[in-house]
Amino acid sequence: MVVNKTRSVSRRSEEAYRQLLLEVSLFFHPDPEVSYRFVADRLSAFYGGATAAITLHQGAQIMFKYVANAPEWTRGLCGIPTEDAYCSRTLRTNRVTCIQDVRADAEFCGFPTVGLGWTRYLGAPIRDNQGRPIGTLCIIDGRHDDPLTPLDQELIALLAMRVSVELERERLFEERVAEQRRALEERSRQLERTQSVLQAVAHALHAANTTEDESALTHALAHAFAQVRGVCGVAIVHAADGSLQPRVVCGEGIQGHALRPASLRRLWRQLTERPRTALSAALARAMGGRWGVACAYRDTDRVAGMILAAYDLDEPDDAFRTVYLEPMLDLAAQIIEGYYLRRRLQSMYEELSQMQQQLIQHEKLSAIGTLAAATAHDIRNIVSSLNLLLTLGADDPERLLIDLRRQLDRLKIMAYRLLSYARPRQLVFEEVHLPSLIQRVVDLISSSAQMAKVSLNLNLSPRLPRLQADATQLENMLVNLALNAIKAMERHGGGVLTITATRAPRGVLLQVSDTGPGIPESILPRLFEPFASGSESGFGLGLFSVKRTVDLHHGTIRVVSRPNHGTTFEIYLPIKQPNTGGSDAQPNLAGRG
Repeated sequence: MVVNKTRSVSRRSEEAYRQLLLEVSLFFHPDPEVSYRFVADRLSAFYGGATAAITLHQGAQIMFKYVANAPEWTRGLCGIPTEDAYCSRTLRTNRVTCIQDVRADAEFCGFPTVGLGWTRYLGAPIRDNQGRPIGTLCIIDGRHDDPLTPLDQELIALLAMRVSVELERERLFEERVAEQRRALEERSRQLERTQSVLQAVAHALHAANTTEDESALTHALAHAFAQVRGVCGVAIVHAADGSLQPRVVCGEGIQGHALRPASLRRLWRQLTERPRTALSAALARAMGGRWGVACAYRDTDRVAGMILAAYDLDEPDDAFRTVYLEPMLDLAAQIIEGYYLRRRLQSMYEELSQMQQQLIQHEKLSAIGTLAAATAHDIRNIVSSLNLLLTLGADDPERLLIDLRRQLDRLKIMAYRLLSYARPRQLVFEEVHLPSLIQRVVDLISSSAQMAKVSLNLNLSPRLPRLQADATQLENMLVNLALNAIKAMERHGGGVLTITATRAPRGVLLQVSDTGPGIPESILPRLFEPFASGSESGFGLGLFSVKRTVDLHHGTIRVVSRPNHGTTFEIYLPIKQPNTGGSDAQPNLAGRG
């Protein structure tokens, strides 16, 4: 009977072994700790609640990685000395250790754990990826009368291999996490450093845009770059008349007298040969750091000064120097060089402005003198003509009146042109009947056209709208355009002057065309500028006043001219003026016909 019972138990045990191994082999969790805890828990349950422990050997201690079903007296116990642990034999032999009854074992029978009830031990080594024992998977209990078989030893060896795999996975996972943490910390340091660099660059650019004083600019630059993470100090050294004088010293632990002139002179000689160089150890220490860089800045073609920066890091970092520090110093040098350039340009601009004002004043005086001489000459000719007419015309009074009226028209035209050259008076906008205004202009210039052998043609569309305009300014504008055309054609034996007025979207289009020689191409780009004239006897003010009148009426003007094919001025004037109530215009509701 007893034998049959024993065989039955053995068969159930073998099935239980297979079931446990299958259960453990099929279990997986992304977290290795969950997996090896599962192995220990199932091992403890398999042996009826025995204490199952995963231990790691660290120096002279056996540390408990995880303990399943730990007795009360072991709570809070992190480890025990190696010499007091049953696991020491497993680690020493690097094989499975089975102690059926610890009380009968000469090595361990005297251990305190025997008296606490731990009298049976089964342990297998946990190995690293090199096969070296690093810990154990073991069961410990008081069932010394329950024999352990080779199946038990094989089972715990296989489970120990699984725990080894999970611990290796945990180690790799922790290494990867630690590596990522280090990378994140390094990234964080780089971001902080980059942020401090960007803030320094922003402060430097702000100083470059807002600071006009050189001393204040260099102080601001030194202070901005001294705030960069890792930078201990910044010094800007400027050369005055060939002598080295520390202009600015800014940064923790830096004093002007700490920068020895001899060291600065040696550094200066190096920078005359190359744009940047490393600081000597002595200079870097004087500025509070272990390493440093210097960069030269120039004023025109000579080295005017240098910028020094010292830094201190946990370890030498060439990337910090090449990626952060050197570009920062180059930017500071460019800002200082830009200040010098801006100062020179400002001085040149002031000189050019003075010369321009002198030229303009000279041009004005010359134009005024020419205008006065021409006006005096024309008045003298008109007066001579009047005297001659009064002397010779007594026999034909009607003919005399016609000739006198013609000379008086000449004087009136002169008055029109002189008034158009003057500063414009305040505009008075009123409703203007354009055909009547054009007819008055034609009547005024007809004598001049006849004398120049120029025929006048009018092409006016019917029902032209009334314009809101200053009639006097429009008359002056048309007189100027017509007289310019007449004079151009007079020099070439006469021609045809055509004045056209047509409706346009929300306005009127005026065209003044002639058949003269055209305007030289060299004059066209600056045709409406003051004192720009294609005629030797012209003043360059007529078309300037025409453009001014068009602009004041919110219109546009365009010129089309071809050599030997005449010139056409096209002027668009709006019907309504947008600013008739403004300071430059006053409405007149009465209107003019």
